[in-house]
Amino acid sequence: FLVRHYKGRVKRYEVWNEWDHGPGNASAASADAYLRLVRRVHSAIKQIDPEVEVIAGAITPVGIREGFLARLMDQGVLEHADAISLHPYIHCDRAKQPEDWARWMRQIGEDLQRRAGRPVPVYLTEMAWPAHHGPCGVSADVQAEHLTRMFLLAKTMPFIKGIWWYDLQNDGPDPREREHNFGLMDHELRPKPAYLALQRISSLIREGEYIGELPVERDQVHALSFRLREEDILALWPADAAGCPNIRITTSEKISLHTIPMQGFARPLRWTTGFRSANRNLHQANLELSSMPILLSASARALEEISITVQCRPKNGSSR
Repeated sequence: FLVRHYKGRVKRYEVWNEWDHGPGNASAASADAYLRLVRRVHSAIKQIDPEVEVIAGAITPVGIREGFLARLMDQGVLEHADAISLHPYIHCDRAKQPEDWARWMRQIGEDLQRRAGRPVPVYLTEMAWPAHHGPCGVSADVQAEHLTRMFLLAKTMPFIKGIWWYDLQNDGPDPREREHNFGLMDHELRPKPAYLALQRISSLIREGEYIGELPVERDQVHALSFRLREEDILALWPADAAGCPNIRITTSEKISLHTIPMQGFARPLRWTTGFRSANRNLHQANLELSSMPILLSASARALEEISITVQCRPKNGSSR
């Protein structure tokens, strides 16, 4: 009934939600039962609308770590599904930063490819950090920072085909209740910092292309390069804010770089010095970093045609 009703309007169907946490568990018997369900649902959906994607999994962190995902893969779930979906929350883990999450996701992607013998498309149909006062919670500002870094890092992993932030609206008004505070908006639909952060990067995440990472000495700064239509965009944030609060950008040409604020209009980056080195004119600009990535924009392919380096500048001002 559902597939017939939405034929031509819905592109993807996910089979069940967190089977490994709800009606089943992470055991082999539970995986067998879920696989039988997926097999029947996949066949029924494809008979009605062969063009849609059938997604299997919706697996919790426990199911990922305790083998439910591996059992499904080894039993041939991809013979009855077009993609895998995961709910890879880490907000209660000891390593709970977006960079920790990205390392884990790369390990998952590599394991899926090894088991399948090919890259496996993955949808993250739930993911978030809750902004509440209590265990596993972060502040509303940190929630926005984590969201931004997560989405930017996800663009570096081609097997991740989509992310659904859980959720749009807070489920309730209690600032101490975890389940009330995952939203991009509060329970009265007032935008939280995370909403504004996603608004700022949404077009880049949706339409942009990841180009690569600029080399930074000792990997002190994340410097991701993207292309969005007629723009090159750099996303910059420190690996350790205390160890690298400032950076110096050096280029072989004085190109036009603009900072993209959370709201309002882009502002030009001010070049502070110019000097000659090894028969080349070099130009420098200093930037203060924070846990919220700074976005810099330039005209498309401008960064390909020049030499550009990023150096960490500790608080005493010397570069390293």
